[in-house]
Amino acid sequence: MDAQSIVTIVSQKAGLDQAVTEKVVGTIFSVLEHEAEGTTVSSFFAKIPGADALAQKYDVMAAAPAGGGGFLSSLQGALGGVLGEKTGALINGVAALKAPASTWPRSRRPAPC
Repeated sequence: MDAQSIVTIVSQKAGLDQAVTEKVVGTIFSVLEHEAEGTTVSSFFAKIPGADALAQKYDVMAAAPAGGGGFLSSLQGALGGVLGEKTGALINGVAALKAPASTWPRSRRPAPC
């Protein structure tokens, strides 16, 4: 199964727009890419053609657009320096997924924490 098939299946099962689903899956792949140890992610991506490209397209560690900020940005700055890239990747992934949540159908939105 390739990355695009995963996006299509998740989109259909979750009732999400294809573009939103691609961003979600790509962001998850990117967090895994930055969080995984050693060759684990390489062997994982080797089994899913297109996963690496999708992770690169939605790279959570790419420079954030100017004018960003807010709580997640502050948290990433505070924790990222202390705990390193892994924490930054996870926080950036959450921040990247926060934006499209408003476009999700109301019945599919995650419950507030």
